[in-house]
Amino acid sequence: MHDSALTSDDLAFDFGITALGGSFHGDWILDAENERQHIAVMTGSAQHGIVNQLLLIEDLLRLRDSELTDAEISTLWELTNSNAFDGSPSIKGRERVWLDEVLAVVVPVVQRFGAPESSWVSIAPCLPHHQAVIGEVQAVPNLVRPRQNAGVTLYEARAAVSRCADAVCPELAFRFALHAFTAFHSSISPQVFDRLGRLGSRLGYGEYVVGRIDYLVD
Repeated sequence: MHDSALTSDDLAFDFGITALGGSFHGDWILDAENERQHIAVMTGSAQHGIVNQLLLIEDLLRLRDSELTDAEISTLWELTNSNAFDGSPSIKGRERVWLDEVLAVVVPVVQRFGAPESSWVSIAPCLPHHQAVIGEVQAVPNLVRPRQNAGVTLYEARAAVSRCADAVCPELAFRFALHAFTAFHSSISPQVFDRLGRLGSRLGYGEYVVGRIDYLVD
């Protein structure tokens, strides 16, 4: 989301790789023969433009070309599950190959709609207001209070989010951190939820990127 022209209306809901991960809820396999077909269905429509596809491509490139280890990428992906038994495919051992496979599905969509080649071959610099919140983002996983097991340990989640904020982009790391609350079914106090909402607003999010986890507030 490093296009300064994007508004909170463009970012009203979860987006990019975290939205793709969240779409692999437990019954996705009932509507698709395999993960590639599911990805094609989720990314194939350009009825409302190709902003969502471009945001996904940006995330994929950032992760693939980053200094993150394969294990860290796998951990971040696991956080997009709603629990340890949710349905997203494991990418362990094929992390960057899998990112390329997703790119192979979604890039032709934006090509058909005339997106410039730079959209899928280059990465824009992380925005200054993203870099300004790196410390706050790295602190977010420390607020997670697990009430269930996730596909990774809390220690692994905290380490991967922190590394993502430092080595990739704090904005992308924050979305993974938000998913950690769901993955661990963490309780969230009203004060913490307000804190997350303020941070989301500083990153330019619309209402529901953070708001989707309001059911965890107690």
